[in-house]
Amino acid sequence: MKLTVSGVSMAPVLEDRAPAALAPFRLPLPGDVLVYQDERGRLVAHRFLGPYVRRRRVWLLLKGDAAPGPDERV
Repeated sequence: MKLTVSGVSMAPVLEDRAPAALAPFRLPLPGDVLVYQDERGRLVAHRFLGPYVRRRRVWLLLKGDAAPGPDERV
């Protein structure tokens, strides 16, 4: 699947309006860029920092390279 990047949270790796291609899902490793759908239905591409456990559930810790802090729970 091919998409066009919108935004600067992953700059300079993914620049605004740059083309991007999605690869099939596999077990993510820290440093991988993952794409997820946020609560507003937008696709978000951010870097996977690692898993964490909270209330007996496993969550993914993601952060845009240019963002000041990590995303909410994913």
